[in-house]
Amino acid sequence: MLKNFIKCICTVFKYGAFPAVVLVFLSVFTGLTLPFTVLYTQKLIDSIILFLESSIALSSVLWNAALLTLIILFMNHVNFISNIAFIYLEKKLTYNLSEAVLTKMLKIDFACFEDPALHDALKEIRNRPAKKVINLFKECRAFLCDSIKLFGMIFIFAKVSRWLSLGFFVFLALDFINEYIATKKIQAIYASQVFDERELEDLSSLLSNKEALPELKIFSAVPFIVKKFKDKYKVLLKERISITLKSYRYMGLASIIMIAWFSFLIFCLIRLIIKGEISAGMFAGFITSTTEIYYLLVFMSQSFWGLIDDNKSIGFLYTFMDLPHDVHYKELCGTEKILDKEIIEQKIFDKKNTISFENVSFSYPNSEKQVLKNISFRIEPGSHIALVGRNGSGKTSLIKLITGLYKPSSGSIFIGTKNIKSLSRAELHRNFSVVFQDYASYQMSLRENAALGCIEFLNDDEHLKKSLALVSDDPVFDDLDKHLGKLEESGVELSGGQRQKLAIARACAAKSDFIIFDEPTASLDPSAEREMYQNLQKIIDSSNQGRGCIFISHRLASAKMADLIFVLDEGKIIEKGSHDELIQQGGLYSKMYKEQASWYREV
Repeated sequence: MLKNFIKCICTVFKYGAFPAVVLVFLSVFTGLTLPFTVLYTQKLIDSIILFLESSIALSSVLWNAALLTLIILFMNHVNFISNIAFIYLEKKLTYNLSEAVLTKMLKIDFACFEDPALHDALKEIRNRPAKKVINLFKECRAFLCDSIKLFGMIFIFAKVSRWLSLGFFVFLALDFINEYIATKKIQAIYASQVFDERELEDLSSLLSNKEALPELKIFSAVPFIVKKFKDKYKVLLKERISITLKSYRYMGLASIIMIAWFSFLIFCLIRLIIKGEISAGMFAGFITSTTEIYYLLVFMSQSFWGLIDDNKSIGFLYTFMDLPHDVHYKELCGTEKILDKEIIEQKIFDKKNTISFENVSFSYPNSEKQVLKNISFRIEPGSHIALVGRNGSGKTSLIKLITGLYKPSSGSIFIGTKNIKSLSRAELHRNFSVVFQDYASYQMSLRENAALGCIEFLNDDEHLKKSLALVSDDPVFDDLDKHLGKLEESGVELSGGQRQKLAIARACAAKSDFIIFDEPTASLDPSAEREMYQNLQKIIDSSNQGRGCIFISHRLASAKMADLIFVLDEGKIIEKGSHDELIQQGGLYSKMYKEQASWYREV
């Protein structure tokens, strides 16, 4: 817990040092106002009494009155100054911390994103991490301010009477215990509602989800979802009312503690003034601050438990920020390197270079299960390779190993004579372009979407249009400056098939030596898929650079175009050869091919 507090404070001072320093100073001065108010109230009243007795001059009374007035004025304006400082701090933190989080996204070893534990951290991070840091800093600042008030009053009580100091500690402890029990019980109830809250949120989102809503309307399931939402909401509301009623029980106990503290303080003060151990001014100073002293106890306990609660939410941020870096992260954090022409033209393939896997195994982080087991094979430059196999056989993981997104758990991967570990990220990404199965759709212009794989061609209309024409003659791809998505009023929403074609065009636009397709045509019908691959093969074959092609497809008819087919099963390559050779072998590939062929014959 302390570790997160320290990291939070360091984060605040790193990204917003000036407003943070101002707020700390304001906290210190605010903390001193309570003890100084008590002291100068005492001095003012005592000086008035002495003035009336003609023992001191009027100037002493006016001086004490002026100092007390300044303290009160400061207390009235400090919140205004603090609010301005917090606005400035939030602005600085939001900008700088968002940049730090985005940079960290680039630095993280890609395999970490497969860890389910990271998904919770990412969900929390998307929910305004700067706000969580500021909230924790606010709690720290409030606790600092209240602590200064506390020790200031203890110092004054100790000077007056040890019984007052002892009583103050006792009532402080009682209030902390009361707050602790209340907080624990209420937090336990809220924690038990986490799953129900998520279910309620999911039900609510279904009614605004453009993919789910048409199906719900067709099946007349909207009333069922609405009823389910209402029933769940009523249960949660009933539990929340129960929480509120229980909280009043602890508020009642807090009131009893307040009355007991007030009675104890009055008793001690009357006893002390009768014995002549305190002045009338000291008596008045303590009486006027009695309520504020009590609320000091309440606010301190609330700040303390608020710190613990906020510490839990901020833990996700630092769990994320502490994840291991990719070995090439420095290259990914500078756009000037991405646009460096020397790197753009740099190639690692020639007629003699091959992709070689030597006894490669791979497991995800924090998992002992091997996704790939002792894989060995060679891919020649310019060759057309197909990877086929059942779901979960390791095909996509193998592609991510080739492109350097994953690091092998054991074994070695070579490009020619170079170990892939020695190659820079720029070298790998400039020689491989990939269309993943879970391709992304970007709310940008068509030009930017097509050029993301080759930013240096962003303003090269001829190159981008050629890449788009390769995959489709759809008129939607004619205007390069057309905005895609609904962020802009005039934006165009692409269909699933159009988005896939755009993803393929993006890969083809990059001047890479190998184009890799991971189920890129899943939304296309078999005829359109075959036409797509035929067009791609024409471009690849006509390229002077002899571009190679690696593709994964569950539709084995497409695999017939490959020079060599690798069949994976349970993380191992169990068959390899051409389509005709594998059919003759009568193994898994032959079985899968015949099963798919029977589907079309039945139709």
